[in-house]
Amino acid sequence: MKNKGLIRVSLAFIIVTALASWTRTHQPQPEEATSSLPLPIRGFNQNWSFLPDITTDLKQNLLALKPDMIRYPGGTVTHKWDWREGWVPGRNNSVKHPLSHLAELSSYTNTKVMFDLDIVNSTVEDQIEMLQTAEGLGIEIKYLELGNELFLKSNFPDIFPTGTEYATRVAAWVLALKAAYPNAKIAACLNGKTPGGADTRGLQWNNKVLTQLSALGVELDAYTFHIYIQPTQTFQNRITDFENVKGAIQSQITGKEIWITEYGNQKQPTEPEYYTELEALADYVEGFADISLNHTIIAANPPGDKLNADGSGFVPEGIMYKNRRILQDSTSIPCN
Repeated sequence: MKNKGLIRVSLAFIIVTALASWTRTHQPQPEEATSSLPLPIRGFNQNWSFLPDITTDLKQNLLALKPDMIRYPGGTVTHKWDWREGWVPGRNNSVKHPLSHLAELSSYTNTKVMFDLDIVNSTVEDQIEMLQTAEGLGIEIKYLELGNELFLKSNFPDIFPTGTEYATRVAAWVLALKAAYPNAKIAACLNGKTPGGADTRGLQWNNKVLTQLSALGVELDAYTFHIYIQPTQTFQNRITDFENVKGAIQSQITGKEIWITEYGNQKQPTEPEYYTELEALADYVEGFADISLNHTIIAANPPGDKLNADGSGFVPEGIMYKNRRILQDSTSIPCN
């Protein structure tokens, strides 16, 4: 009986020792805990000209949404934005948001920043000065996007008659930006949908951009697309169109990151399928994109908002996204 007892004790000791050893070898190591943010990155686009005062409530509510990234200064506003003052000149802005506000919000929520650079109305020297100022405030300069939706037929066709002219300017900017920030990732904007009507410019945009960049020997890190479900579309036919567009250029963008810097549902939240389609779109985008940024946190004209106008509380879509992150965090498996 004593021998059997000793055997049981020995076996128990061996099992406990083995489990302890396995646990030690499968625990995240110290260097992993401090590693850079893993992809995919999730977060929000935000038109900063619509953002209210940066209050404690706003910061806490944004923190509850758990974004990995916020886009600055937003989409269309990029080509109007005065970064030194933090506003759109000529617009009746009641609130200004200098770069110190971006640094405050980014630091409080521990978010990365996607800088959308004004490649239309600014110079690369001016935008590098903006990045240097932001860096001086403690913001990491890692993700740079060159312009917003410049493929739309109403967006600066006099400056960029085709994607060729856009790509030519991109090439010059990439040289300067890489010299200033060699570790930053840089993306050019591509068209994520098939344009209707006789929009030859939009239809040929992607091929013109990619052909010219290849001819100039320019290597980008990523390409950006936007995916919105239009009021007359279903989720499925929107995604089918995007897959067709992406498939047509797949061989030219293979090996590059895909950044979806805006996505959302442009239907009204009162429509019965609104939230179902938005959730399906979020699942789809987050399933393949390296960066997925939903539009938007606070806007002048809903839908799309996550917080109310002063940032003091959540609207239904914000509650959906907050619960979404809670569920994702609870079901995620740590990687060793």
